[in-house]
Order: sequence, then structure tokens, then C-alpha cells
Amino acid sequence: MALPSGVLALFAGSYHGGGLRGLLSPDGGRTWHGPGRRDGNPYGYSVDPEVYGYCHPILLDDGTVYLVYLHTGGHRPEDARSESLFGLRIGVHDDAEGIDILPAPGSPAERGESAGEGEPVGSGGDPELGDRM
Repeated sequence: MALPSGVLALFAGSYHGGGLRGLLSPDGGRTWHGPGRRDGNPYGYSVDPEVYGYCHPILLDDGTVYLVYLHTGGHRPEDARSESLFGLRIGVHDDAEGIDILPAPGSPAERGESAGEGEPVGSGGDPELGDRM
């Protein structure tokens, strides 16, 4: 994804680096930035270390990225029971030296509010899979 600053951002699941990760290029893809290395290759900034993360980045009007992603893609039958969609808003540094996880547009966190400790934020589960939360 090309950002307004000229930085290229790549987001992908990584078996090697663990979870959903991002790599950044300040120079049109000639070099890529991201902490950690494996086999001589950068494996990127951690976005969500708990998922493999098939994803789709969306450029928002303010220049931030909204990343929609899912857990594993259902490689095993048991994965279907925990399959979920996630969304994160990410700020990419103009020098391609880092990312920031930001509150989603219009969220209580962006407005400086809190859901309150212990308050439910929704219900879930899938009756067809036998899950009721």
C-alpha cells in the first residue's frame, strides 16, 4: 500500500515472525524496515502476534491505515470454531521507522471514553458450531 507520505506498507501473516506483521519502505521498495531478522530478512513490526492474519489494508482519509484481518483462514476444522474478524487502525511513521496502533475512528477510545471495567462490549458465539457466549 502506498501512503500519502510516500512510504510503502506491506502487511501479512508470518509463520516465521509470528502473527500479523508489517514491513515499511521509505524508498519505493528498494529497502524494507522492520525489527527482528530471520535468515537475513526483516520480518516486520508486530501488529497482532496472536493470529496468522490474512488481511486487507484500507487507507483512511486521515492517512492512517485500517487493517481488517482474520485469525487463520481455517487451515484445520477446529479453526472454524475460533475464526474471527478483527480490525485495527494503524499509524505509519513518515520516516518508515515504526507503526502505532491507534483507536478506531468513532470508537469510545478515540473519544477519550472508557467502556468501564467489567462491562460487556457485546455477545458472541455461533449456535451452528455449538458456541454460545
